[in-house]
Amino acid sequence: MRLKDYLHFKEIDITEFAKMVGSSLPHMNLIVREKRRPSIKLAQKIQKITNGEVTAMELLRINDKDEECSL
Repeated sequence: MRLKDYLHFKEIDITEFAKMVGSSLPHMNLIVREKRRPSIKLAQKIQKITNGEVTAMELLRINDKDEECSL
């Protein structure tokens, strides 16, 4: 699930979510709009906070064609 969709579905404000994951609002805005990729550590934190509904793999946009990445 895309992070933007998750926040909308769960009715979580992006400012609140940024605080939950320990990120700045401008940085989180870029991640939600898919203009930037989070660090692996932040992607893992988002996956944990969303109970796996948003995966680190999705956030990092890793697919079968990309090089393997150890999460």
